[in-house]
Amino acid sequence: MQVRFWGVRGSIPTPGPGTIRYGGNTSCVEVRSGGTVGIVDCGSGARGLGAALAAEGGHLKAHLFISHFHWDHIHGFPFFLPAFLPGAELEVFGAAGMEQGLEEAMAGQMQYTYFPIRLGELRSQMNFNEVGEDTFRTGNFTVSTQHLNHTSPAIGYRLTSRGATVAYLSDHEPWWPHDPAQSLGDLLIHPADRRHVDFASGADLLIHDAQYTAEEYPARRGWGHSTIEYVVDVAIAAGAARLAIFHHDPSRDDQALDELVKRAQERACSRGGRVEIFAAAEGDVIELPEKEEAPTTARTITVGATPPPGRILILGDQTQRSALRDALAPDGYRINEAGLEPAAIKEVASLEPQVVLVALDGQTDTVSATRVLRRATADIPLIVVMERVQDQLVLRQIGELAADVVEQPFGAPNVRARVRACLSRQELHVQSRTEGPRPRVAPAMSILGELWQTELAPLLREGANCGFRPGEVLFHQGDPAGGVYYIQAGMARIVVEAPDGREVPAGIVGPGETVGEMGAVDGSPRSATVIAANRMETTYVSRETFLAALQRSPATAMHLLNVMARRLREADTLLAGFRDLAQDTRTDRGLEGQAEDKPRPTTGHVLQPKVPAVRLHQPASNR
Repeated sequence: MQVRFWGVRGSIPTPGPGTIRYGGNTSCVEVRSGGTVGIVDCGSGARGLGAALAAEGGHLKAHLFISHFHWDHIHGFPFFLPAFLPGAELEVFGAAGMEQGLEEAMAGQMQYTYFPIRLGELRSQMNFNEVGEDTFRTGNFTVSTQHLNHTSPAIGYRLTSRGATVAYLSDHEPWWPHDPAQSLGDLLIHPADRRHVDFASGADLLIHDAQYTAEEYPARRGWGHSTIEYVVDVAIAAGAARLAIFHHDPSRDDQALDELVKRAQERACSRGGRVEIFAAAEGDVIELPEKEEAPTTARTITVGATPPPGRILILGDQTQRSALRDALAPDGYRINEAGLEPAAIKEVASLEPQVVLVALDGQTDTVSATRVLRRATADIPLIVVMERVQDQLVLRQIGELAADVVEQPFGAPNVRARVRACLSRQELHVQSRTEGPRPRVAPAMSILGELWQTELAPLLREGANCGFRPGEVLFHQGDPAGGVYYIQAGMARIVVEAPDGREVPAGIVGPGETVGEMGAVDGSPRSATVIAANRMETTYVSRETFLAALQRSPATAMHLLNVMARRLREADTLLAGFRDLAQDTRTDRGLEGQAEDKPRPTTGHVLQPKVPAVRLHQPASNR
């Protein structure tokens, strides 16, 4: 296996006399094995790599592994020459972005506002594959992926071919504050830090973000980058043979990097580590000896799907819940929340959330509280949000119970990325070529989505696959009744036209959910407009097929009846509250719309309908 560095800098290109030896281009690494070309990240270094690949001539197929979509990791892609060549094949892998899928995120910087050529105008053949945490085959590489701790969803890659392994872990921050004065055994105790070490275990070459020193880090916490001390500890704990310091800070010139390497080597020596340490430099070529590769059960990826907007449970006091809810709101999760009272926890756990976040203040016995929550939530991933503790034993005990530990105060992008990572570990959004296309059945809060899997799969086999681009309309409010769209990938916005002509947002739906069921059942016109928020893949089940399925299966029809009855009860409760509010408003304004002489009260009317102790926050669904 051959590894070549084309860009090693972080944040922004830094050309100039002070960066001649190590280079000023941003992240781009070429990995070759047995004729397979792998490219990890497409920072400005990708321009030189692309020119070199095009000069080789012949048929070109490259496998691009994008860690995330910050500019220093993708701004070389519009200048990557093979993307413009007819006949060239590019397999692109990466996680979905915060608000967009992989393809949309890559296309964003190529809008006409920023660049003269759009992604769709490139002449190469490009396939976009969204991945979470998984192991798969592409070309000669067995690829493992793992979420990193960054300010946006970021993926680390472990590429293995013929027994040689390189691990690429750029743009990653310690999961828990790293104190370089502590022993190695007391440092890497956060559950995600242990996963991070395991992911790099035994790598022949570990390429790791080491942008800061321990002294620089406190002022940059939450920016998503590691210290040199943490990286050395990870490399030693993982038993890596070589460590390439990477993602150099733009303020660090060649001489400063020399000092950083010396510092790292001294730390490794003091720790008893035998890892070879160097700073990655543009043009460096590393040869990793290959041997016969052990058999693997990894799949061969074709295309994946955007992770579905899962159900999230938030526990804690009202202020803490509000902060977490606001942080997660842009991702369209179905959010339930409650206090930490035992009765509330028991009730809300019955909603079967996919991830539980609990915010604990400094006055709470964190270990005892986490144990109680662990019992109440069974095997559901638990993320504990807490104030920093100095007692390493406390953190170790919590880490044995929780999937993740987040320090307060937290940054919203960081929390969003960590929840996304938790969901990704539960769902495999990739599909095997050997298995062929198959419907992805995901849990959903929609009528068709709530059918039992044995009932849903036959319906989808009879349906038609339909794709939609961002902004395309699936159907308009008032359109004649039709069939049901089951969403396989992507997300859609639901809007309702109010009597005064305003468009009122009614919710967001995603993979595993459906739109159009009510019209399919009763033949009424569409009650809302549904618009693709990003690129969507759906299965359309005609009204006739849908109704025939109900006639064939009384159990399915009864299940639908129960779901719809429950929804009607929920709607009645909401309507009762709105009636009360409307009545109060009419009373304030006077009968028949006439204004009253008496002054309006200085305090607003607060509607307090009778609701359960658990508050339910979820987008409305189009029916």
